[in-house]
Amino acid sequence: LLMGGSLACPSCLSGLWKPSRRIHCAVDGAAQAAGSSLRNRLSKTKEAAKAEARGNECAQDETCQTEGSRYATLSIDLGGSHTSSPTSSRVTRNSRDEYGILRKGNNSNVDIGTVRIVCCIAWCLSQSVRVTIAQQTLTALHREIRAICEMVGAEIAECSGTHGVLFVDGKPDKNVTPEDSAVHIGHLLVRWAASYDPPLNIRVGVHKGEVNSFSPFGNSTVCYFGQALTMASVLMDTAPKDLVVHLLGGLREGLHVMDSMPFTVWKNQRFLPETESYYLEWWEEGTDKLHHDTKDVANKRVTLIRFDQPVRPTTTTSATAAYEGMELKQFEQWLQECGVDTNEFGKHQAKTLAEFHEEVVRYRKSYLVLKEGKLERRMELVRVNLVATDAEGRPHILKLSMDFMSDGRARTRDQKLAVVVPEGMHWEQAVKHYFAERLQLSLELQDKALYTQSNWFKEESQISPSIPGMITTYLTHEVRMLIVEGQEHVLQAIGLPVLTNFCTLDPDKERTSSWRWVADDAETDHSDLLRHLLQDHNIRVDDFEPGAFNELMEELYDTRIADLRVRGKQLMRHLQIIKVWFTADIHTVPHVLVTTSKLQRGKRSNVSNKPVSMRMRIGEHWKEGLCKALTQKLGLDTAFQEQHIMVDMSSYRLSEETQFSKSFPGLKTVYRMHSVTCSCHSEMALGAHRILGLPEGSDFSISRVQDSGDQIVTDFAWKPQAELWGIKSGFSRDKSAGDPTDLEPKRRLPVPQPLMKRGKTTTPCFPVLVNVCPFVQELMSACKTDWDHARNAAKCIRDENYTCQHFYADCVAAFPELALYVKTDDSGASALTSSGRSADDEYQRTMGALFAVYWLLRVDMDGAESFAFGVGNDWCPLNARSSAPIRSCEEIERRETFFKGMTWDLFSDVFVAAGLLQPVPGKRQFLHDEGRVLAMLVLTAIHDIMKIEDLLPVVDAKHESFGDYKAGEKIGDHDMALGYVLEHYPTALPSFAGLEKAHQDTIRFTQGKMEYNMGWLVQAEAPPGPLFRKFRSVICSGGACKTDVAFYFAHWLTDLAGAEPFPQEGCEKFVLKFPSKVLTSFLNSFQFVEGLESKTETQVYEEYLEWRWMNHDPMPDPMPEGVGSIALMRLAAMTRAGSEKILAAYNDLHDDDREVLNIELARTGLQDQRYQRDVVPSSGGPAFLVYYGPALLNKSISTDAPGVLSVLAEVLRQARVLWPLEEQSQDKAVTVRVDALKELDVDKIRNTEPNTYWVLEQMSSVDAFVKKVSLLEAANMSKKQGAKRQQPLTFHDHRAFALQ
Repeated sequence: LLMGGSLACPSCLSGLWKPSRRIHCAVDGAAQAAGSSLRNRLSKTKEAAKAEARGNECAQDETCQTEGSRYATLSIDLGGSHTSSPTSSRVTRNSRDEYGILRKGNNSNVDIGTVRIVCCIAWCLSQSVRVTIAQQTLTALHREIRAICEMVGAEIAECSGTHGVLFVDGKPDKNVTPEDSAVHIGHLLVRWAASYDPPLNIRVGVHKGEVNSFSPFGNSTVCYFGQALTMASVLMDTAPKDLVVHLLGGLREGLHVMDSMPFTVWKNQRFLPETESYYLEWWEEGTDKLHHDTKDVANKRVTLIRFDQPVRPTTTTSATAAYEGMELKQFEQWLQECGVDTNEFGKHQAKTLAEFHEEVVRYRKSYLVLKEGKLERRMELVRVNLVATDAEGRPHILKLSMDFMSDGRARTRDQKLAVVVPEGMHWEQAVKHYFAERLQLSLELQDKALYTQSNWFKEESQISPSIPGMITTYLTHEVRMLIVEGQEHVLQAIGLPVLTNFCTLDPDKERTSSWRWVADDAETDHSDLLRHLLQDHNIRVDDFEPGAFNELMEELYDTRIADLRVRGKQLMRHLQIIKVWFTADIHTVPHVLVTTSKLQRGKRSNVSNKPVSMRMRIGEHWKEGLCKALTQKLGLDTAFQEQHIMVDMSSYRLSEETQFSKSFPGLKTVYRMHSVTCSCHSEMALGAHRILGLPEGSDFSISRVQDSGDQIVTDFAWKPQAELWGIKSGFSRDKSAGDPTDLEPKRRLPVPQPLMKRGKTTTPCFPVLVNVCPFVQELMSACKTDWDHARNAAKCIRDENYTCQHFYADCVAAFPELALYVKTDDSGASALTSSGRSADDEYQRTMGALFAVYWLLRVDMDGAESFAFGVGNDWCPLNARSSAPIRSCEEIERRETFFKGMTWDLFSDVFVAAGLLQPVPGKRQFLHDEGRVLAMLVLTAIHDIMKIEDLLPVVDAKHESFGDYKAGEKIGDHDMALGYVLEHYPTALPSFAGLEKAHQDTIRFTQGKMEYNMGWLVQAEAPPGPLFRKFRSVICSGGACKTDVAFYFAHWLTDLAGAEPFPQEGCEKFVLKFPSKVLTSFLNSFQFVEGLESKTETQVYEEYLEWRWMNHDPMPDPMPEGVGSIALMRLAAMTRAGSEKILAAYNDLHDDDREVLNIELARTGLQDQRYQRDVVPSSGGPAFLVYYGPALLNKSISTDAPGVLSVLAEVLRQARVLWPLEEQSQDKAVTVRVDALKELDVDKIRNTEPNTYWVLEQMSSVDAFVKKVSLLEAANMSKKQGAKRQQPLTFHDHRAFALQ
């Protein structure tokens, strides 16, 4: 009834098919139902459903009759085809067309009329696939289904061409449950469908429950019905999308092997809207786990408890002498000789072999014995209850409160005394040794003042999840010790007789411990409760990593970021995590911010491209967690977030994974992960604040201190979005490119000697900075540029025998400013930089930029190979066949692709335009201008020195202001800071001071703030006003010539090429991390920007559009003229491929949409400037810059080009409503961001969720963005005073209206 959609109203659904309801059906019930009318049966079904929903109980006979009628109706009506007569119930087909449940065939294994418990897998092809699918494709699909069933062990219960049902019997097999097998089958099926060419859109629903069978005609036809089949079919139909496996939480709890798969949590609005369902994406990996042999380690325990006497095994032989003093390799070999499979260490929750070696050999926390020829691990522990009484006679127990480490870190303990007993030592000796070391109580004093009141001993053997392949025997002593009456006064070292708190210092002086006395008659504390809870669920606290138990205590009772729940008789730890994918456009390429490594407690852990993430408090809403993550992890305060950060609500995803934690062996952890994507309204806002490595996309680090005193340093990097998220768009990835452990680390150059304090020759650090500009001059006053080396580098840079090693030696010897990058303070700490990188990183990047100048000036010689592959340790160019350094196959392939596919002449053209190279007439050779090359080397050497924060100057009062900085303000922008020094203190930097004036003027020009975005030109994203206005004003005001503009671009190019801090590895920023097509477009666009010296912004922009049109592949129609020509050319430039579809769709647009595009895309954003070929009929402004407009077009260009053009037109139309035409605004521009639309196809843009719609919201006088809002949000917004202006967006399909 649910699936047909015509036999039951939505209000009946929740009562009619509750997953927990038992379903019984008999053949006579089916016969009764077959004889009744469909209308009467439907009426009974509705009444029964309503009665059940109200909680009313019917009489037993009436209930049975209703039950029989209801489910007989399901078996007949859903399986049969309905005729035009409403009373007909005759079955006319045996296999369902869409949602039938019948199967035709002889099944001798079916026990007719018997209720079975099965896991049911229902699958079907989507409607669009059914219409066009070919017979050979269906044949391949069914062959795959049969192969999967044979491999996993499933029964084909129903087999139709485009849908079917599979059963998995309810009998568990070791650790693989029927639920595991069912989900495994569904996942294999959707993975195969996704990998098929073209992919097959298929949906799968899985449910476990009762099914029954009967033969209505007494022949070989078998009908199935029941809860499992019904619910699996409903889950299949209501799956959120194609190529997923859909299931409910009840089946999810029955998973064991598949439990660790990452499931997405989803609110099924079409069915059980208040219940969470789960779905598994096709591209998730891990189903191969079911193919592994799983060893049965099912809680086999042998426990022996004795009181008041020590118990020691007598049938074992010590193995300590065999492994004592062994190195790791020897220890591994010895374990293998003893029959231990060392390959299992380090997998899942097992310790690594190195950790086990440290435990046994180095720290001797456990020991190994031979028992019946097999190795066995022993752990012996004494838990001591040291009891003293207060003045009123109440008992108190001594507890370890906290540990304070030598580096300042604090560790909360709150635990009783626990003593590890080494092999061969009696527990009493171990306790005395512990008291002597930790509590500073001598042996004589212990004998005099302490005695044992009682003790008991427990021996327990089981397989530990942290140590694979061997039994672990836990020997636990529980001891109660008292103070000898009258001896309290001699125990002042432990706070007696008044029971005060006290501290002790360890013999190794690495930690100070704080102790306290706790009332023994107090309520059982959290520590004991938790320890007993874990023990009751067969989880050994002794196997936890050091400090892990206290961390669990802190999670549960202090920070409240975790809780414990029992699921299926298994104790589970639950955590909530917020994952933030922070995106930004860097040089027009979408990038994502990821974590690369983390330094904590002196250990650095490498993290592979993880998003910004943070644990949330239990019960905390994900939006609150998002705000905290951006604040605590990235340093973005709440005010900044509200003003600049935009959250893509449509990207929100809740997923759930279950894994074992290495810190807590035996305790499963359920991770509920909230993932969301957010971005900045303007990357320039972040760039202006000089945070997050923007706008250059530099790597950076953030340091923070936790409440415990731990300092955590996190390294971040910007990675291209396609590189990260493209993994999910393909079926598989080849991960056999080489073992990462075999790859050599990236090479770095040695740093030069730091500058010395004036008047001293032995202290390599600077004096304390006072942040005034003459300080730079003071620092460099004793330094001189070695002009012999500098001029030699400029002169010989293209000589055949002048190697990169010679160039490197000349640069280091020539430019004293390079020593500024390795500045240290008085404590020896490295200097802070505004980029977030270390000062050493900035030095390495500067050298990389210098190498890029060297290589590009020799691109017709050996420079291209060095640029792409780097140089070896012998400084000779590398290539794809070089044996060292060791690189992955994937990296070598990418380098070779760049080397062979790059048009290297484009680099030479830029250097020629900049006056660095001069072509020899009639020859394919170049000469170089030594003076301009020297100026480029000087600029490259000094360009980033002001990233050292201590060097940033303060505007002197005599200069009043500099740019936007007033007198007394520190210049935070490193380019502006250098410009200030070069302008007002030209002799401060000796390398700059020694240049000719003309070359000094050229360098000063490069430090002007151009506000130029190269990507806006390449993709024709912005009108000429916001793109070129500031750039051209700088050119005109500074009197710069055409070659100076090209010099600026040549410097920009080499600076970006050396952005990775590994100079000898080549220009990895371009070679490995930058799309070649984008780089080529950048290089081609330089020639047009040079024209700003003599042409208006609009003239340069129009020339670029004409060039793009003529060089488009494939060649479009002749150059357009008149109304709409600029719109056509900008649309062609915005699309990377297939723009011919956009141009064809443009002519088929509705007249209103085409008119909007014609007018708005032809506005210049400049006073009194018009395009020659297309004059806008009405003047005024502002003009609009549709940020992410190219991304929006490219998303749907191949599927619905007319539709995406109408979407763009509607955004521009409503933007004009928010900013009406005004004559005085002709020289202005407004940024309209469409981030929320750029990842959606046209259908998803038009078909929003119920009660939601799109709006364009005005954020300020110069920007707006598209967002999706609900009717409730809109109503609340309208009640607020000062609410932001919004304009609804109606993305109609005009073609549909025309058809109607």
